[in-house]
Amino acid sequence: GIDSLRDLFMRLPVRYEDLTRASPCALDALGMFVFTGKLLQRPTSSWHDGLNKVEAVIEDASGKLRVCWFHQPWIAKQLHQGMTLNLYGRLVRTKQGRRELQNPQQVTLGLIRPVYQPIPGLPQKLLRDLIAQHLDELPDMVDEVLPNEMIVEYGFPTRKEAFVEAHAPQSFHSAE
Repeated sequence: GIDSLRDLFMRLPVRYEDLTRASPCALDALGMFVFTGKLLQRPTSSWHDGLNKVEAVIEDASGKLRVCWFHQPWIAKQLHQGMTLNLYGRLVRTKQGRRELQNPQQVTLGLIRPVYQPIPGLPQKLLRDLIAQHLDELPDMVDEVLPNEMIVEYGFPTRKEAFVEAHAPQSFHSAE
């Protein structure tokens, strides 16, 4: 159902990922988090029951955190000891009771990242990049529907401003 850039901009995010700040590596909660840490040694790659697993350990002032990637053997060659990484992923407890950050993505710290409803065959990153690349063209594609007096009186953003904030929010408040 997307035939133009206008159609693409009308597809609003379904939620946002908070990449604004890193959690300490010693965090004992489970869920989706950003961690910033220095890679203690070069990652190791191993095979278990036909499953490739790359493992590493990052460290910050609070402690160490085990990190692993499944089915991504190339990551072991991309990362080097001493690198500082910003990683966003799911912190879980393994069957052995260890905390582990699984399949994290390297991210830019300080952003609020939109998440869109999946489109078959179009990866989320590509969709985000496509929208960001054309965001400056948005004003030419969106017509205002409210009278200017109403916008001023109630302090509403213009429709163009609202779409820009929806796709590239500066804060969670502006995204809302």
